[in-house]
Amino acid sequence: KDGVDPTMDMNIKKPSMLEFMGLAGNFGHLNLRDPFDVKKRHSTYVTEIRAGITTFLAMAYILPVNSGMLSLVIPGKREQLVCATALASFCGCWLMGILSNYPFMLAPGMGTNAFFTFTICLGRGLSYQAAFAAVFVAGCIFITLSITGLRTLMIRLF
Repeated sequence: KDGVDPTMDMNIKKPSMLEFMGLAGNFGHLNLRDPFDVKKRHSTYVTEIRAGITTFLAMAYILPVNSGMLSLVIPGKREQLVCATALASFCGCWLMGILSNYPFMLAPGMGTNAFFTFTICLGRGLSYQAAFAAVFVAGCIFITLSITGLRTLMIRLF
């Protein structure tokens, strides 16, 4: 009737350009009544804290292993590497929780660090300073692609 397909839902909202590019955020989970929607998800704060401690203990191996691996090419800095790994993990986890409300733990990747240590520095003989510079540039490119929405756009196109 009237040339309208009855199977079409007229209430479907077309995403905005920011939503399409993956840049629109939803911070409704940051409220004082129910921070992180714990009660809304039928959980308790004790359960969430227990889950966080369990997950931390499951991934804490990264601290000695990562620092041990990197100290092969950065001698005498093992304590600083443990601190840097812990700080990077904290920042990643905190940002994941605040910005997305997903309970994901983030830490430096072992595969990337093994490639950095054994292939680039020890295998190819590149200094760790030059290798870190390359990692920094790659990170800047990735952040630029993410902030501008080009990363999401490329994923959707390919």
